[in-house]
Amino acid sequence: MKKEINLPSFDLYWLNPSIVREDFAAVQKTAAHIRAITGEPWPDESFTCEEDAEELKAHEQEFLAGKSFSYAVRKNGTQIGSLYFYRSDKKIFDFVCTLWTDNDSNDRLLYEEAKAYMRSFPFRIAYVPFEMSRENHAESE
Repeated sequence: MKKEINLPSFDLYWLNPSIVREDFAAVQKTAAHIRAITGEPWPDESFTCEEDAEELKAHEQEFLAGKSFSYAVRKNGTQIGSLYFYRSDKKIFDFVCTLWTDNDSNDRLLYEEAKAYMRSFPFRIAYVPFEMSRENHAESE
């Protein structure tokens, strides 16, 4: 996967520690929306910039190893979210794609544009939660 991808409405840039300030600001600004779309408790109020830097370092290592591909989502030059392609442990999928942005409208638009972009690759991708719930993905083979 490329480190930079240009979609019609968004620019994607691989997550790595060099963008920690930008990423941390986006996470803090949209924390409630992230929790709502993912159904997860992350990020909580105690999440720090140092913890974000560690997470970005892990994303960078996974990207370079080809294990997963995680991107900062930028709109008009400002990071508004993240997009993740994780290798699936399910036989019927190659990757699981999750994402978050600053609002539901951008979430849906990013999903549609990422899906259209990925059609040129021979991967079977589960888009969670847009096409499959987390529970259904967990139960799939």
